[in-house]
Amino acid sequence: MLENGNFSKGVANWEMAAPSEVGVTPPDAKIEKGEFHLGKLKASSPGYITLNQAVNIRKGKKYKLTYEAKGEGAGQYLVALHDPGKLGHVSKLFTPTASWETIVVEFTGQFDTDGVWVRQWLRATKGGKLKEGRTVNTTLHEVREPRGDAPSRTWLTFAIGGLDGSIAIRNVSLVEVLK
Repeated sequence: MLENGNFSKGVANWEMAAPSEVGVTPPDAKIEKGEFHLGKLKASSPGYITLNQAVNIRKGKKYKLTYEAKGEGAGQYLVALHDPGKLGHVSKLFTPTASWETIVVEFTGQFDTDGVWVRQWLRATKGGKLKEGRTVNTTLHEVREPRGDAPSRTWLTFAIGGLDGSIAIRNVSLVEVLK
């Protein structure tokens, strides 16, 4: 259900959003050995720096998100599966540890995601590269937002802006839990 969760294709199918204001130092972002690393983080709001991917979730189905993380410094980061500004399937805060820790988040879909929007989003982020702490060479401006007021987008978001220090993430997977 998730594309490139092992980062073997760099940041393909992921979007990293980071501040671009003049005078703000972007985080040090890189991929090494299938691990996504962020350093030089200065704590602010969790949504200030995010790593996102569009995913297709169905209402009433059970899911399990699994990933490994480690970090140094202070603060927490947020993991959410949500339609920004509307509803969420799940949202949890975590504090990174100095050694690799496996995180498991189980949840039930609260609404259906628009599958056409997910396919457009994944296609638009297929060629993404990291530059100056954010992804570039994506065509996200071409992705049309779903119509209507009902929630129909779902992003897996690692909201990392609340950390001061560094974090590494690897082996991200999302699966439907069959009964």
